[in-house]
Amino acid sequence: MSGHNVAIQRISNAVSAPAFDIADGTLRRHVYNDIKDNVLPLVPSTATPPLPVLVYAVHNIIQPSFVLGQIPDLLSLLAHIEVFRLNTIEKINRILRRDKTLRRDRSPSVRLLADHDRDDLERIVSPSRVQAARKVYRQIVHGCSLLHIHHIWRTSPGGPSPLPFLIQYFPYFVQRDQDAAPQCTVALSTYPWHYNLSRPEQRENEEIGEVAANFILGASQYLDDKEGYCRENGYDADEPFEAIFPPPRQDANVNAIDKYMSVVTGAADTLQAILEDAES
Repeated sequence: MSGHNVAIQRISNAVSAPAFDIADGTLRRHVYNDIKDNVLPLVPSTATPPLPVLVYAVHNIIQPSFVLGQIPDLLSLLAHIEVFRLNTIEKINRILRRDKTLRRDRSPSVRLLADHDRDDLERIVSPSRVQAARKVYRQIVHGCSLLHIHHIWRTSPGGPSPLPFLIQYFPYFVQRDQDAAPQCTVALSTYPWHYNLSRPEQRENEEIGEVAANFILGASQYLDDKEGYCRENGYDADEPFEAIFPPPRQDANVNAIDKYMSVVTGAADTLQAILEDAES
């Protein structure tokens, strides 16, 4: 094992140990320093971290409190975890196909999957579970995108415009504007959470993008003429901004992320245990 793989594996083992407490600030600082001083200098820029390190990085953003300014980094990490999930599904399907072939051929010298192991793997790759995990992942992407746009609007009134983030998160909506189409093409090829979207997922991105655009439009009108906006839309003049434009729920997004990562790590752990048993 190369030096950088040894370093990555050491970090992976540390953050996936049962005793590791993500809420322990001292422990997190130790891991951060270890990565900065002993891992990054050895790791090629093209290397993909193992799943426990990706999960740890996600937890660092959403716990103990959600760091909303790091949502673009969060979505990039989740996109890598989604690729890991898809690769795991592909590996399991390949194992199941091989096992089926060997059973059909009745190869006496080849070890087959135990019935309970085969049942566990078939459950993981059942179409309903695979589709449900994908749906949760896409809901997280859109939910966090809306949350970030709302956060930018509320915390940086004189700062960056949310319009570039509308392109970044919802290119299938923005590309309705032909002038913005080149920027949308760049966004689709740059941001990994747009990777390999199905046609229904593209349409969903367009629909949620319209929700985000309506928020930006309405919030702009509210700030330009609060009384006029409230009068035209049936709100009291003293109605606070958050009541008229309620932000997406942070806890709902965090719970969805935890649920999604639990599914991915559960599948990976099951596969790893079966492979290790086959090698013993």
